[in-house]
Amino acid sequence: MAAVAIVRDGRVLAGRRVGPPAVRGGWEFPGGSVEPGETAAQAAVREAREELGVDVVLTGVLGDARIGPGRMLTVFTAALTSGEPAATGSHDRLQWVSGEHLHELGWLAPDRPLLAPLTALLTMAPTAATNRTPPCARCDVAPPEVPGSRPDRYHDGPG
Repeated sequence: MAAVAIVRDGRVLAGRRVGPPAVRGGWEFPGGSVEPGETAAQAAVREAREELGVDVVLTGVLGDARIGPGRMLTVFTAALTSGEPAATGSHDRLQWVSGEHLHELGWLAPDRPLLAPLTALLTMAPTAATNRTPPCARCDVAPPEVPGSRPDRYHDGPG
């Protein structure tokens, strides 16, 4: 699974799920399944287009979250390159949220562990946010600003 934390003007885009019943009304980073032959990064870009009607460029890897036995979710940070996000299909509402208000939403369990690093990213000085770790040579995605992180571990297929 792959998702995007789209950041704009110091806020991140959150989507409220419409279903299935177990997750209805919960907030999440928009995303979905990694298709056969796709990397997690490619899936995140595709899912942004399919779920939100926007094009994005990935700017980093926020982190991983366990979503079930043997299943992981990789959340990428991203910036809009075209389009304005629209709630379609999976979400009935979209909301831009600042770091100080992230914890006010009812986030789904897999996304909760990523709120702390996201809050730090959103509250960083603008110049610090642009002086990030160099990206992975295989996919051009920067690793999270976490000691010991390795961008190469986010590849689902050959590079």
